[in-house]
Amino acid sequence: MLTRIVLRRFTRMTAIFLALTSLAGLRSEIKWKSKQIELRPTIQDHGMIAEYHFRNEGKRPVTINAIKSNCKCVTVLVDKKTYQPGEKGTLTAQFEFGRRLGRQEHQIAVSTDDAQNPVSVLQLRAFIPSPLTIDPPSLFWSVGEAATAKTIRLKAETAAPIQITKVSSDGARFVPKLQTRVEGKEYTVVVTPTGTAKPVREIIRMETSDPGGRPRVYSVETIVGKLTLPAGLSEQFPAKPR
Repeated sequence: MLTRIVLRRFTRMTAIFLALTSLAGLRSEIKWKSKQIELRPTIQDHGMIAEYHFRNEGKRPVTINAIKSNCKCVTVLVDKKTYQPGEKGTLTAQFEFGRRLGRQEHQIAVSTDDAQNPVSVLQLRAFIPSPLTIDPPSLFWSVGEAATAKTIRLKAETAAPIQITKVSSDGARFVPKLQTRVEGKEYTVVVTPTGTAKPVREIIRMETSDPGGRPRVYSVETIVGKLTLPAGLSEQFPAKPR
């Protein structure tokens, strides 16, 4: 009797194992040529396209159920929804830059009926160069320092001219003044604090009309604060010899 029970259990387990093995051999499996793409736009680019190539390396068809990007600036299209074993496909991502500048990182989640790997996360990266270089990126005065003016230098990096349409501060403790050095090419913004007795932080904003008439806003942080030295150092470093 015990032997029969053991044999039944063994037979049942064997059947389950064979069924699972059979299903595993028939599973779908998407393989991506690369899950990461880095775009290298120029100053003139308003947007770029990234193409992710893949192949169904499984034994049965695979269906793409959903595609979702973490940014509305990235629009995603795919050739079709279902791919047969061995069939190749391309996912196309259209990245519209808008007013974005600098380092950009976005993700695209692709959901399929692949039981082993139901979700693939694709990476889209880009560094969008600025049409206008700003030096320095921030201004700093120590508390109690003389309230002398400091200068922000602006230079167009495009062949077409860039117009500075407005310069303003989001507070009343810093007064910015725009000066044109070369029309459409080089400018300076002279920033004068009204005082340095107390810590304060404001933003100087420079509104521009870029080539093609696209408006952009550039920001420079202006700070009155206490200078913090690294641990172990003093304001009289290096120490005076005795």
